[in-house]
Amino acid sequence: MDATTLSNNRKRLLAALLALSVGLALSKSAWSAEADSSPKHSARGTVVFVTPTKPAKISTPPGERQNETRPQVASSSNVNSPSHRSAQGDLVLVPQRQLQPSFQRSRSAPKPSTTRVAQQPQRALQEPTAKQFGSRRLIEAMRNRNTRPSSAKATPADHVKAVQHQEEIDARDPVAELLIEAHSISLHANTEADYSKVIEHSTAALRQGSQKEERQFAHLLASWAYNRRGQIRADQGQEELSAADFQAALDNNSNNWRALHNRGVSLAQQGSFAEAFDDFNRVIQLNPKYAKAYVNRATLFMQANDLQSALEDYQFAAKVDPKFSTAQLGIGRVLHMLGKWDEAITFFEAAVQFEPDNAEILCSRGDLLADMGQYGKALADYARAIEVNPEFAHAYRNGSWLLATCPDAQFRDPENALLGARQALEFGYGQRHVILDTLAAALANAGQYNEAIRTLQEALAIAPDESKPAYAQRLKLYRQQQPFRTEPVGEVSQAVFEVSDK
Repeated sequence: MDATTLSNNRKRLLAALLALSVGLALSKSAWSAEADSSPKHSARGTVVFVTPTKPAKISTPPGERQNETRPQVASSSNVNSPSHRSAQGDLVLVPQRQLQPSFQRSRSAPKPSTTRVAQQPQRALQEPTAKQFGSRRLIEAMRNRNTRPSSAKATPADHVKAVQHQEEIDARDPVAELLIEAHSISLHANTEADYSKVIEHSTAALRQGSQKEERQFAHLLASWAYNRRGQIRADQGQEELSAADFQAALDNNSNNWRALHNRGVSLAQQGSFAEAFDDFNRVIQLNPKYAKAYVNRATLFMQANDLQSALEDYQFAAKVDPKFSTAQLGIGRVLHMLGKWDEAITFFEAAVQFEPDNAEILCSRGDLLADMGQYGKALADYARAIEVNPEFAHAYRNGSWLLATCPDAQFRDPENALLGARQALEFGYGQRHVILDTLAAALANAGQYNEAIRTLQEALAIAPDESKPAYAQRLKLYRQQQPFRTEPVGEVSQAVFEVSDK
């Protein structure tokens, strides 16, 4: 499909969603203006929450869960199995519509500076301190190692002391030179090459026998640089290299909570949930007010279906950082899953307020509104999500599902339901069997039952066992020349989380 066709299709579907969202008849000749073509979010697929063995209940507050039981979650090989629930809660009807949980990666502290904390005391929790990156005395001693007092004002005794002090500094000159250079580079480092140079100089100083404060300073500089380089490599998709860097950062400084947090994110993304859980717990020990650690631990609790623990972590993160949209979104999702929809909408609204152009949040709010029977508002959210990110497959898929299966006939649109399903396929919707099920529903809604049967049979061939009963029921309907219709109210089963700060 060429770019022009994609653009025209996008216009058509966006116009259909917007028109139906206000209950208007769609004019086939009047289309919306071109949507923003620069993608801002990527669709990441769907996951299932397995039937868990819940963690032991902990009576301590979220910030004090230091020794709690790891959540029992699916192995990485089972993470992408979908779950479908009807309005009654049985696993038979509604395809899941949410996104693969991903994790908030921490962003490293600003470049090391002995004056940073004094300049920004309000961010002390996230800024390096002079102690972390070497004392002022050590920095100044290394920088000024060739500075001598003026002989015109110095007494003979002062001159002797200055010479002795200079001889002490000169004796460690090679190490001092390396650390001064490493520190100087760190002040302006922002590329992988810059961080590699800091690492090279710091490790060279360690190999050459740095002592006491110098050795500690070298380890801290190296740890900082390894973590920063690891972040760059993680953003580039170099998973193995970034994981090695985060580990090296911790080898140099086991209390580097940013590196520990980033290692936890990498482990979680690889499916090593228990190890990630341990890392997030340790981060919370080291920095009890770091909101992202609570959000990421909540993600793992949700994977384990321990909704109460997840809710507590999201709430604590929101208390620490009231404008943290992911925490607000997480609270809303848990409440949605618990059936507390009137409460949930408040937190979705807050998340949208903080990030009005976040396609994932808009799509998630649309899911809640659809479940509440507010179909017009739901379609408006899906349309807005597509406008914000024209390649956001989940908005196409969710909009298509509603356009094809809505119990209220005025919101059904066979042509654009088909278009949305095909766009979701084009943009790589995460689980192929789910989007094939959606396409089959759209085909049946359009009266193309033979094609719907063939498409759903393709979905059945690749679907996990827990999805097959729902697909089999729909297949029976299509063979009877009947379309599928959702119940007015359904139940969500997933949660959306951002990968990193923007």
